[in-house]
Amino acid sequence: MKIRASQINGCANCLHMHTADARKHGETEERIYLLNAWRESLLYTPRERAALAWTEALTLLAQTQAHRTPTTRPSRPSSRRPSRSN
Repeated sequence: MKIRASQINGCANCLHMHTADARKHGETEERIYLLNAWRESLLYTPRERAALAWTEALTLLAQTQAHRTPTTRPSRPSSRRPSRSN
């Protein structure tokens, strides 16, 4: 998850650190190389895929919610019916 978040953030130092750590803990080169394409790879379990999707959602949250400020609220549909002109 740390590697994927670092890929999204574009942090070379973090990628170096986290991939080295993953290798020390027995992660394979193939899984590290294919992490950026995890949706198309068969190397990740359903649980890992869920964790990767969640990591991406949280890492990209600032970008996807950037248009909302603390004072901005989502618009609600009006309960009033539009008037009909004859």
